[in-house]
Amino acid sequence: MESRMSADIKNFIHVKDWYKTRTVLHSDPYNLDHRLCIVQSDHWGGILNILPIVKHFADIEGEAPYLSVPLPFVSIFDAISYAKRIDFDTDRTDAIATAARARQRFARVICLQPGDIENPKNHRCQSFTQEQWRLGYCLDHFSDESWPLVFDKADGYAPGVTVGEIAVNVTSAITNPIGYGSSLLALLKAAFPTQISDIGSVTVPHIWDLVPVMDASRVVVSVDTGTLHLAAASRTPLIALVGDESSWRTGQDWRNCIPRYRCPFRFRYPEVRRNPGLMVDAIERVTGIKSNPAWMNVSIVDDPVKSSGQVSNP
Repeated sequence: MESRMSADIKNFIHVKDWYKTRTVLHSDPYNLDHRLCIVQSDHWGGILNILPIVKHFADIEGEAPYLSVPLPFVSIFDAISYAKRIDFDTDRTDAIATAARARQRFARVICLQPGDIENPKNHRCQSFTQEQWRLGYCLDHFSDESWPLVFDKADGYAPGVTVGEIAVNVTSAITNPIGYGSSLLALLKAAFPTQISDIGSVTVPHIWDLVPVMDASRVVVSVDTGTLHLAAASRTPLIALVGDESSWRTGQDWRNCIPRYRCPFRFRYPEVRRNPGLMVDAIERVTGIKSNPAWMNVSIVDDPVKSSGQVSNP
């Protein structure tokens, strides 16, 4: 996929600092649109992760690039002004097919969804999140806090969400559930009885409505899902629970996430399953809040499994 993308770049624009120029190297027999089009075919996590790249291109180009995301997630355009919506039958979350459709119209197309993600030969970075930034030619800025996640058209608190000192989502994850979230949440509530805000169980109009809730907390705890990536828009430190890095490297499981910044603790799912005290200790260290020893009486057990084999998360 990268070789094909590189060929497109060589055909239509300069390779060096290619996104800074619209200089065409030869006549365009297809009369393609030379404005920039970015394709992203992931769920909320992948979309939120690449938005700083999109904003960067908007700043460089002097105008908002076109952005294609799957149809269930087009509400993102209600929250950002630095991208223009364009649809390519993207209800199918098929990055390769969507990029091919985009290239029929645009001369410059960047696909920020790693292709053939089950093939470890394509995994050049330590995580899926970093791989997206490599595809966007911005990997050097992955941990750069001057490249924030910005929702410049959004404001206000999420209605009906209780604000606590510890914002937690360990139960709501679609693509990469933790498998024992319900009992871990019960354990954390026992450890910090009055400080937990369970942002994983609330329904909000928009995912970005949770940013002010995170800002009002002293720490955010999240499994590898949209709220983990959303934390990049908040000033609050993040404690991340993510998949196994070694499985990303071997191709057994591509779902490994490295948060961008302000993440003092990052645990893998099996680690906390074996020793939940790691999570309690991390929260104590970040917040300075002393835990209630009652948490040691709560056992970690697997969540109920649906008939489809998927973990049932509330």
